[in-house]
Amino acid sequence: MKKLLAVAAALFLILSSVNPQNAYAQKKWTIMVYCCADNNLHWAGINDLNELELSGSSDDINIIFLLDLWDIDDTHLYYVVHDTNGVAHGDDNNTISPIIDDSAPWLASEEDMGNPQTLQDFLLWSVQNYPAEHYLLSIWDHGSGIFKDDGNFITKGECWDDHGGLPGDYIDLKELKNVMSACYSTLGLKIDIIGHDVCLSGQFETHYQVRDYANISIASADSEPMDGWDYEGPFMNLRANPDMAPEELAYQIVEYYYNWYGPSPSCCNTQAAVDLRLMQSTFIPAFHDFNETLIEHMNDYKSMIVLHKASAAMYQNPNIDLWNFAENLAGDPQLHQEIRDAANSLVEALDTTVIHQRTANYTVGYGNTLWFPNDYSGHPDVDDYQSKIDFNQTNWPRFLRAFAGELLVQTLDLADGYVDSFYYQKFTAINGTPPYIWEHVGGQLPYGLSFTYNDSAYLSGIPTYATTYGFSLRVTDSSEPPKETIQAFDLAVHQHPYLTGDANYDGEINVGDVVFLINYIFLNGAVPDPYELGDADCDGVVKLVDVIYLVNYIFRDGQPPCQGF
Repeated sequence: MKKLLAVAAALFLILSSVNPQNAYAQKKWTIMVYCCADNNLHWAGINDLNELELSGSSDDINIIFLLDLWDIDDTHLYYVVHDTNGVAHGDDNNTISPIIDDSAPWLASEEDMGNPQTLQDFLLWSVQNYPAEHYLLSIWDHGSGIFKDDGNFITKGECWDDHGGLPGDYIDLKELKNVMSACYSTLGLKIDIIGHDVCLSGQFETHYQVRDYANISIASADSEPMDGWDYEGPFMNLRANPDMAPEELAYQIVEYYYNWYGPSPSCCNTQAAVDLRLMQSTFIPAFHDFNETLIEHMNDYKSMIVLHKASAAMYQNPNIDLWNFAENLAGDPQLHQEIRDAANSLVEALDTTVIHQRTANYTVGYGNTLWFPNDYSGHPDVDDYQSKIDFNQTNWPRFLRAFAGELLVQTLDLADGYVDSFYYQKFTAINGTPPYIWEHVGGQLPYGLSFTYNDSAYLSGIPTYATTYGFSLRVTDSSEPPKETIQAFDLAVHQHPYLTGDANYDGEINVGDVVFLINYIFLNGAVPDPYELGDADCDGVVKLVDVIYLVNYIFRDGQPPCQGF
């Protein structure tokens, strides 16, 4: 009888917690946990399911929990409901949430959680079946840094699955981007918060990888204790206040995580939330300038940069805390002021871009790292970094090459050219021993331009055809053995926009146009081409009045061409 009463009570609790009429209606939030516990974290996955039952789904919130445990055929999809009896850690018999496997046709009894297709299926299905104003995705499991520098180099990944697929299968950053991109293309929306409830994913490489598909990214720069996030406090608060903004929920996840483990552990208490919307607009420009400034001064300050790298917080060699590194450089009065200013600007950008960060007092870091090997090009996995990690698109690899002592072309951004207008561009090298030897080694130069060389390279001439040209330069220094590098460039050549009054067609209205018209009108000089460029008063005829018009415009603040005296 007691057993029947207990079953009846549990059934009543489930039915009162899940309203079938609004389970598929749009709610305030849908929380999605992709729990890869088919490994030695088996018990911790059950704990977090129990913790989420303290909040549970409601009329305003959906909580979907995909759980794969250590045994075979034990992958289940849960609609998490509110459990007033609290948490029974490690006891999967204490969970009361209904299993909804039958509603997910893509779900197998033993899923490979390390297969990115499983994550994609789960994310798409959850959003399509449980629409909401806001979405949070938590990817739960083990994680590694960009490269584990312990002789066993592997690309950063998440979600190791011991039974569902190939041994050691996991989702790497390239696969994660592909999943998020496919979901964005299908759904037409960004995930509000993507959480990496795993070890060592708190790197700018991780955040940058999903910048186009989520608004906020949360991760730990250090290892996480096996219990991971606190799934009680933040989500109970969300249940009480379902109108909570994503920024506030992200803040609370970081803060509750920190408080869960306390300020004084021997390790493993870092967490940070990054606003991906500000990453490209605020962080990346300051980061780019910071790197270029360090490159420019590398020869004079290399030893001090090395010193500050060594003193920065490091959670897994060679991943250093970027904020701490920049802070150290900004505070060193022996460095060039340009370095200090660039470092200060980066610190300000980080302070704006990071919503909240907490680190325990065992570290001086700020909860976000980036990969900083001493020998970039010689690192065993530089090819993986270049092919799988989007952060390679920034100028960070360029800085790493300079830090490693590699020869670099200093000139990167070329001015656009214009047809029939003189063009000039100087190319210089840094981080080598002059004199330098330059050579055009590939690609098409703009028609009408050519190189001359001495210690630098000079591209000059008058372009004759408008298009975008791609070409490469090789530079070799005079060291023994010599260092060399090849740099690719794009140069856009445009037709001048027709600017009435620009009689000599150089892209500007100036005294040269006055001289050109005087030569044409009185000395049988060249005709304006096209003719209309010399017709400053736009009456259809080029004559002395147009010269007077231009003189008034240039020297007496007169009206621009074609706007009357």
